Amino acid sequence: MKRLSPTLFTLFLFTMAGGCTQAGVNIDPEGDDDDDVTTDVTTDDTTDDTTNDPDCDASVDADNDGLDECEELELGTDDNNPDSDADGFSDSEEVDCLTDPTDATEVCYACGWQHADPGGLGPLGDEEGDTLANMNMIDQCGESVSMHDFAGAYHILFMTTEWCGACLSEASELRQRTIDFVDESGLEFSYIIGIFQDVQGGVPGGHVALEYAQAADAGRAIPVLSDVNEELLRATPFNGSPLPGKCLLSTDMVLVDCYTGHGDDDAAFDWIDDDAAP
Repeated sequence: MKRLSPTLFTLFLFTMAGGCTQAGVNIDPEGDDDDDVTTDVTTDDTTDDTTNDPDCDASVDADNDGLDECEELELGTDDNNPDSDADGFSDSEEVDCLTDPTDATEVCYACGWQHADPGGLGPLGDEEGDTLANMNMIDQCGESVSMHDFAGAYHILFMTTEWCGACLSEASELRQRTIDFVDESGLEFSYIIGIFQDVQGGVPGGHVALEYAQAADAGRAIPVLSDVNEELLRATPFNGSPLPGKCLLSTDMVLVDCYTGHGDDDAAFDWIDDDAAP
């Protein structure tokens, strides 16, 4: 792997097909729209009095939204309305995507990513050891996505252009790499593909993310993002060449290691294994 020169410190993201359910990225690497990881709002009986509350029955789900009476009581939601805040997402869907089911202004990402930003990540910077800036980019579902919402899982930022054919060929392999690593390690991980130029070398429009995801047969399994605000090249040590650029991100969005070139990411996977080891 070719590492970046320190003088280049002055940009990433994509792939796949499916749904979403991990901390940071609600990942469904198999692309079968089944949530592989879900948020369980049920709490320990020894610390949560709602399960023993005489005003609720944990065996009853009157509105069939996947939350029982006691969970609804704890959340402050309406146990007779599957969508308490009438925002188009059921109460249980909002619990899974980490939004407030009582606040209509907070809604799940259409692609399924979780709102996992814990707040206070930093210090921010563009060098290894810094926390990646909380950029806003357009995903393959056409929504503006905040980078820090992918916190809580490991990621490799795959930075590329729409015109790089060899990069697209490698991007088409990232879904399987994700599946293999997650199956082997049991860890929460995904690639994020960031596109910083369109096919003509200009600033990519929001539609580019969807077109690239389709070209790579990626669907919605992992994020594909259009850098519509030209932030990527300023947010990492990557200066745009050679392609693709890659940055390993920790669970708290720290730039661990950035490098360039085609090929496997075994060194990055080894680091993740070591970092996650007890």
